Amino acid sequence: MSVDPSVELLDEGSEDSETAVISWLRPLLPDGAVANARLAGEALLPFIEVNKVAGEESDEQGWADDLVSVHCLYPRGLGNSGKALAAKFSSDVHRRMLLLCATLGPVTIDGREVGLEYCSVAMGPEWTPYGDERILRKTSRFRVGLPYAKMS
Repeated sequence: MSVDPSVELLDEGSEDSETAVISWLRPLLPDGAVANARLAGEALLPFIEVNKVAGEESDEQGWADDLVSVHCLYPRGLGNSGKALAAKFSSDVHRRMLLLCATLGPVTIDGREVGLEYCSVAMGPEWTPYGDERILRKTSRFRVGLPYAKMS
């Protein structure tokens, strides 16, 4: 549903942190394998799930500060080889996020280039349980600062 165009809105706001991180990580995997939700039983693996888990915003200063969780999902496989491959995959994803923290983008969202105010590691990759024993998961978290931008 769209808002009636006659309703007055502020012409600026924060970009969505999930969308920014998904856009940044998308080159790592085929289309559909980086998103903010994974359907139960979905066969597509490896998969990167990105979720905003907390955040605050300052309308006076024009920025949003979000805590974004990055979940690297990988098939368990046979023996330790599956865990080693999952760890390598998670390391690659983490290094991609470290590049974002080092360069601050730009990230392309809906054809626009968006730069971050800041990005930092809040939690390095850790093994975390997943609801399906056939899937291994490593989770990391990042603080992402996004400036207000003109909205159309």
